[in-house]
Amino acid sequence: DDWIARGLGRFIDQKFSWIYIGPQGAVTPWHQDLMGTHAWLSQVVGRKEWLLTPPGHPPQPLADAIQRGDEPAIAHAAAQHRAQHIVVQPGDIIFVPAYWWHTVTSLEATLSLTVNYANASNFRAFAGQWCRLGWGRLKAKIIPGAKPPARAK
Repeated sequence: DDWIARGLGRFIDQKFSWIYIGPQGAVTPWHQDLMGTHAWLSQVVGRKEWLLTPPGHPPQPLADAIQRGDEPAIAHAAAQHRAQHIVVQPGDIIFVPAYWWHTVTSLEATLSLTVNYANASNFRAFAGQWCRLGWGRLKAKIIPGAKPPARAK
């Protein structure tokens, strides 16, 4: 159940769905998804390689070992940081829980659809981050006469 899509989204000046089109070799660097959201990605065309590590297991040791091409260090860091290696193909859907670190590489030309969302399992984290990051924009939409914050130039 997606609480953003079910109504909360009308107060939020942020998009939570994307279409990704990329060439072979395109890389999304290590990151956690925005504002504590969960995500799903549907692979439509091409294959993508995913590396994921759970919350509390920062990916830097694994990323460093991969960059050096040090196979024993890669295996050690992957085991120590509980890394998951997944290749998605057309028709596959992958779920990425909130706060999981991940990097993605297109193994060939790709097209993917993705949605980030909040529900009962992660709403508290999402709301807390939204309040810190977007309260001024939200307040301007729900409180009559409130002014949106000035945008930096």
